[in-house]
Amino acid sequence: MQQFELLRRALRSFGHAKLTHHVIVQTEDIAAFRHLETDGVRLHTTADVLPIAVEQQRLHCAQRTRHWSRHAIRLTRSVNKRTGWANWVRYEGWQTQQLCKLLAGNSFEEDVFVVLDSDCLPTGPYDF
Repeated sequence: MQQFELLRRALRSFGHAKLTHHVIVQTEDIAAFRHLETDGVRLHTTADVLPIAVEQQRLHCAQRTRHWSRHAIRLTRSVNKRTGWANWVRYEGWQTQQLCKLLAGNSFEEDVFVVLDSDCLPTGPYDF
């Protein structure tokens, strides 16, 4: 949440706060972001962007690993790469984030858009 708020401040400081800012949030986390839906921010859930089967697998993975450490998830991913076991772990985190970015173009009305992760910040003015 703090990273997103910092990104919004950076966009405002370079005069881009009025641009439509589409934000894709994991479906189960949307309530925590609702208060940020102002000033051109449009919230979307992963369910809005991902194919139904992928979203269901993502939710299954999230539920299954809810209490796991990052280390345990990484270890399971490593085992999956070597053996094929725990196929569901492929729907964890980074992979579905990349799919959301790729599919965003099909989900939004804009002809041109820039994809920024919440841990990236513009460092100067830019022109579209």
